[in-house]
Amino acid sequence: MQWIEEIFRVQKSVIGMCHLEALSKASKYLVERDITNVVQPTVFNMWSDVLCVSRLTAGVETLTRALSKVKDAVPETPVFANTGVRLANVVQQLSVGDRAIIGTYFKRDGYIWNEVDEARVKELMGKVKTFRKDGRVIHLAGV
Repeated sequence: MQWIEEIFRVQKSVIGMCHLEALSKASKYLVERDITNVVQPTVFNMWSDVLCVSRLTAGVETLTRALSKVKDAVPETPVFANTGVRLANVVQQLSVGDRAIIGTYFKRDGYIWNEVDEARVKELMGKVKTFRKDGRVIHLAGV
């Protein structure tokens, strides 16, 4: 039965993340507000386990200043770079964000609908492993 509780916990946090993302994309009202005034009540009301900071579409680099603002606003909540993490920016993204979700970069030719390219995964993870040697623990979730 413990696995069922884990599924519900994950579903709740994902629903919270999706809710914030959907709101931020669809509502002019939220665009006019400071991100601090959006993420603090979201974490409080949704009990989010994590916040994913994204740009408008997959593959577009997450702004490090946005990651930083979100982390400052909710310091007890992990903040993930959710879009556009690639070999050229992975160290910068992970220097600010707690984790990263990587999908598009791992695909053949960096195209979202292609299959995963093992060489691209190994290359990026090699860079992450070098970054980890500084004592920072990084976990990456790839699609």
